[in-house]
Amino acid sequence: MPEPALVSRSASGERHGAIVRNLRRNGTSTVDPLAKQVGASRRTVMRDISALRDEGQIIYSDVGRGGWLQLDPRSMQTTAKLSVSEIIALLISVAATRAAGNLPFYALADAGLAKIEKALPAEKVKDLRTFWTVSILARFHRCRTCRM
Repeated sequence: MPEPALVSRSASGERHGAIVRNLRRNGTSTVDPLAKQVGASRRTVMRDISALRDEGQIIYSDVGRGGWLQLDPRSMQTTAKLSVSEIIALLISVAATRAAGNLPFYALADAGLAKIEKALPAEKVKDLRTFWTVSILARFHRCRTCRM
């Protein structure tokens, strides 16, 4: 059974995504329809809006009766939240594109991985590179030598 903190973080992440999608789709909204859509209280939605702003989303608001919320169309989340399995899947995908040779999107995949590394703390980058070297590259090297 997952820890309560993990469940809570997951639920808030889903609410955050739903709020951003709603604001992108509709342009503007008020707190009440957002609260109804995500199944949360008005206060929870206001805390979510605050958290989204802390994550880098630019959300304009007008308080009071008839107030509204609007997501700046140029607003982007500045942090990425990837699970360990998602990062491993990305590593394997980049390794596969390298092994396949001249695929047109290899450089983009490599650039995306570099952005992920840039956002990680130094000790995590070191762990990621160690994992990459020991696990992924060693397995691809063994597979290539077996075929020859």
